[in-house]
Amino acid sequence: MVTGAPESTNVLTKTYGPRHQAHWTSTPLCLEFTRTLIGRWNGQEKDLLDSYADLVTWCKDADLLTEVEGERMLSEGQGRPEEAADALSAVKECRETIYAVFLAIAQSVVPGEEALEELNGHIADTSSRSRIVAAGDEFIWTCTRNCDSLDRIVWPVIRSAAALLTSEDRRLIKCCASHECRVLFFDTSRNKRRRWCDMKTCGNRAKVRRHYRRKRLLPK
Repeated sequence: MVTGAPESTNVLTKTYGPRHQAHWTSTPLCLEFTRTLIGRWNGQEKDLLDSYADLVTWCKDADLLTEVEGERMLSEGQGRPEEAADALSAVKECRETIYAVFLAIAQSVVPGEEALEELNGHIADTSSRSRIVAAGDEFIWTCTRNCDSLDRIVWPVIRSAAALLTSEDRRLIKCCASHECRVLFFDTSRNKRRRWCDMKTCGNRAKVRRHYRRKRLLPK
């Protein structure tokens, strides 16, 4: 049985992804998950979750699954291909719901009622099939008995979304100022005026564009 993520005591602080740490940021897990779809706004979409195997790999990278659990889930998915396809589709829908809700938060508007209802549905479904159990001197989430849903590996993502939405930390959510990017990130800068998801990419491109415009305006 996959027990879900070895979550930190604060699910808002990302402590996942040691295998590919350079590719992960300090954003909460649920926001990190929205980054598995690249290019939402520039017409060049690239989905990093092309298959159920991709989803399992992402969950292993996020430390939501051990290697052994990952192999078991991959085997389950291969043995139940139609269910795996349905699970992947549901997970992607959930990802876009999470993105819509937190994009609204980042823009200081109330999320749409439909998006909130969809998120609440995911939260309710996850909670109804989960329970808290003792693990040594700690307590962790695990699946209820006889739960074999193939989307259970991303339940920690949904719990992260619920925790973030009801936390004051939601005020730290920002949307990249690049209209072609609009990636969600956590602004932990001192003055809370960070504009770009990454200064090495979007920030640097904006800097280059500003320099080019200034150069064009200089008298010849």
